[in-house]
Amino acid sequence: MTKKSTLTVEVNGKKVLFSEAKHAAIMTTIVAAAKQKLKVEILYTKADGSERWRLVAPYSFNPAYQEHGVVYAEEEDGHIKSFALAQIREARSSTETFKPKWPINL
Repeated sequence: MTKKSTLTVEVNGKKVLFSEAKHAAIMTTIVAAAKQKLKVEILYTKADGSERWRLVAPYSFNPAYQEHGVVYAEEEDGHIKSFALAQIREARSSTETFKPKWPINL
């Protein structure tokens, strides 16, 4: 988990350093929810500037992709999509559980 004095979050057994506290907090929420098999509500900003809440089942994170990394999650339509961490404005655990279709790597 995240140490309050650093921007490090343990993701899939590895420590990942984040340059912004906001991103570390978002990943802490996503990782904690995934470990409990809870879906996450994310406020996501698309390239056109529009924002909307999405309910997703989190599966993995690639810290090397794009500037701040990418979260891979299944949306309600059943498709796996990538969400740039820099575009996630907020994340909160939901109370809705999910049955993983693939291994969770968070």
